[in-house]
Amino acid sequence: MKLNLPSKITIARIALILPVIVFYALLRVSNWFVIPMTAFYVIASCTDFIDGHIARSRNMVTTLGKFLDPIADKVLVATGLIIIVNMGMFKLVGVIGAIIILGRELAISAFRQIAASKGVIMAADKLGKLKTVFTLIAIPAIFLARLLFIDITFVRVIGYIFYIFGFVMFVISLILTVVSGYNYIVSNKKVFEDNDEHQDGDVTATDDSPSDDLKI
Repeated sequence: MKLNLPSKITIARIALILPVIVFYALLRVSNWFVIPMTAFYVIASCTDFIDGHIARSRNMVTTLGKFLDPIADKVLVATGLIIIVNMGMFKLVGVIGAIIILGRELAISAFRQIAASKGVIMAADKLGKLKTVFTLIAIPAIFLARLLFIDITFVRVIGYIFYIFGFVMFVISLILTVVSGYNYIVSNKKVFEDNDEHQDGDVTATDDSPSDDLKI
């Protein structure tokens, strides 16, 4: 099986999670490792836009790409949330937020399986993509709040700025997570009906990657 360029970039996104985890482990040695950890996470997040653009512009859509992309996105977000919780950022808010975001992802994945089994064609949803964008901004910003633990005044000020910015972005992402999830259920409630009357129509998409409409 030959991989095209978009699929290779998607696989690279998954591979980039490894150095993120390695540098996270090294935070026990020095808090400065939060910088390369964040850098690798940002690079991985950016590939989500790149592979979709290439797939659309070069007409390189594949079944493998459709399979790998949502997996890469969810693993990337899950990794970031787990790290945030383990770092103890925002304490209870961080834990509750992680549960809401991951729970929503699991629910929507199950929803997609039901829709697919009924042959439902799903159109793109901008609200869900906006949620993903805010989440992928919030996570690395919260990472950099770790700079608060470095005993240099200027660096700690920067860490505090990222702490506030990350918290605001995180709260917005949580609001969008709940609203977009509710929107999916209300807009596509016919999927749960035990009949086939709705199978010929389009319903709202549940794949929230910022560039998913470029890849499917």
